[in-house]
Amino acid sequence: LTLEADLRRAIDEGQLEVFFQPVVSLDTGLPTGAEALVRWHHPTRGLLRPADFIPAAEESGLIVPLGQWVYRCAMEQVAAWDADPAMPQLQTIAVNLSSQQLRERRLSLQRQQVVHDTGIDRRRICVEVTETVAMDNSPATRRTLDSMHRDGLQIAIDDFGTGYSSLAYLKSLPVTTVKIDRRFVADLGASPESGVIVAVIVDMARHLGLQVVAEGVETEEQRAMLTAMGAGAAQGFLWSKPLPAVEFADWWARSAVTTKAAPANR
Repeated sequence: LTLEADLRRAIDEGQLEVFFQPVVSLDTGLPTGAEALVRWHHPTRGLLRPADFIPAAEESGLIVPLGQWVYRCAMEQVAAWDADPAMPQLQTIAVNLSSQQLRERRLSLQRQQVVHDTGIDRRRICVEVTETVAMDNSPATRRTLDSMHRDGLQIAIDDFGTGYSSLAYLKSLPVTTVKIDRRFVADLGASPESGVIVAVIVDMARHLGLQVVAEGVETEEQRAMLTAMGAGAAQGFLWSKPLPAVEFADWWARSAVTTKAAPANR
């Protein structure tokens, strides 16, 4: 109850901040996009990550205004970067949506208003939903995903491989991207089984015409294995942790220079 009360104040008093984690092309080594992730500057507990407060937000229903705030802030930041060629020029910006947000009838109008206000090309926006949410066959969830697809947004299945269910939704839902769960990526090189699972996911996605993003990449060995498998993109601490907007822009500039100077077979 205390956490919920604090979170209500946090939304009203500007204690939240959107961080950005880069998404990198495995073919070129260049950053191509980012995932927007919320952080909470709690007045007494310090910097809190989503796992510390998102469950409370979902239980209380605050996830809807919180999620909309993150969506708007992320798009406004991308628009600000677009206006300056020296700033990050993102091909895609990914934001997370919860099941409650997908059931929110006003989401479509709110999303369209943000796009109108910022001028962001809808095709650059990737909304991420977990595999469990994607498997929710409710009419509201399906209606919202179909609406976003018609508007041109990309739709990614987050934490792919952990849903313990049929893969039929990949055929029935307007999915464009699968994000391989970090638990499989972490075991690459150490667990033959994880290597097989990741290779199968990449191959399946390629045959379905889906993009692949590997999450949680931390070592050069993992990067090399994913590249050899044909995964298109990745994110993780090997490149950068989630960063505030100013630090992300600095990282982007340094990364572009470093990559251009690196050998072609990096």
